[in-house]
Amino acid sequence: MTRRERVLMVVVAGNMVRVGTTSRKYLKYYDSVSDHYFYVGKHGALRRGATLRESISFTYAFDEIKPKTSIIRRLWAKFFIKFTRFAPA
Repeated sequence: MTRRERVLMVVVAGNMVRVGTTSRKYLKYYDSVSDHYFYVGKHGALRRGATLRESISFTYAFDEIKPKTSIIRRLWAKFFIKFTRFAPA
């Protein structure tokens, strides 16, 4: 399982909706709970922001996710609480 697949598992577990983007490098997801956009790169990079240009990196938050983990939802909750409340929009 690639890093991108692991990050996408967490994003999907967080009930985010994929939205259209013109970028060829990133997939764009919208989280209606926090009203933020998240971007997932080709190699598993994760960013958050209104636009890709204004986004900040959250890649390091997923460094410890293992391919066969059974706690994806708990990791997502930990990530969501830690970064969406205190990071700039």
